[in-house]
Amino acid sequence: MNTFINRLKPSSLKVKWAFAAGSAIFLAFFLFSFFQYHAINKWMLDEEESNFGRVLDEITVFFKQRGDDIQLQDIYDSRDLMKQIAEKDQTIRILDHQGEQVLEIRGENESAFYVPFQPVNDKSVELIESEGKKMLIGRSPIKSTRFNGYVEIIQPLNRYANIMKNLFWMMTITGILALLISAVIGYSMAKSFVRPLNKLSETMRSIERKGFHERVEIVKAHDEISDLSQIFNKMMSQIEKSFQQQQQFVEDASHELRTPSRYLKGILHY
Repeated sequence: MNTFINRLKPSSLKVKWAFAAGSAIFLAFFLFSFFQYHAINKWMLDEEESNFGRVLDEITVFFKQRGDDIQLQDIYDSRDLMKQIAEKDQTIRILDHQGEQVLEIRGENESAFYVPFQPVNDKSVELIESEGKKMLIGRSPIKSTRFNGYVEIIQPLNRYANIMKNLFWMMTITGILALLISAVIGYSMAKSFVRPLNKLSETMRSIERKGFHERVEIVKAHDEISDLSQIFNKMMSQIEKSFQQQQQFVEDASHELRTPSRYLKGILHY
């Protein structure tokens, strides 16, 4: 198991560099997208609630302007006006004081929603989730001498859900592309940065085969790798000089040893 894990680990410095650069860029993009997504999500909800509250206020003000003697027939006669005020995905319900529905205005493509009745004393707007869908529920009382009840508006957040879904997939796809592009760019940059190290490695192998006279090509980049190359060349020059001195010492010592031995051989011969 450990052997398999070790094989998965990138061994090349270029791969490690590309992986690190890609991960860093992806993490930064993920954090930026995360906060941006939630900021847009909050902004969208605030906009939906604002528009929703405006419709509820307009209908409430309309009924108040009719006076204290508004009756059920007046509400029926206001059907067309409420259709013009309401958004296309909103359902408007008029309820009596017991919560029984007396009028409903719903879009052609909108399905009916069951929402439990809750009496209110003032305007109320809440965000709920029903059947896996988020929706806004708004209620406001209608008070008169002839009719007491409530106006209720239901709006499923279909537009909000579609926008956030598309935004999520767009950010996901963009994040994957950013990861791939950053990995390619990181690998290319790492390949350029590691090139002097590769030359240094090749020079070391050449020294192993041919001797100490090989040197690394100095790149005037004024960076750490350039400094390393200069230090390496100086070190190799000192090693070569020491090796030559040692070789010269051995040659001189051999010569000095050979001279007395010839002299002794000459004496013994006579």
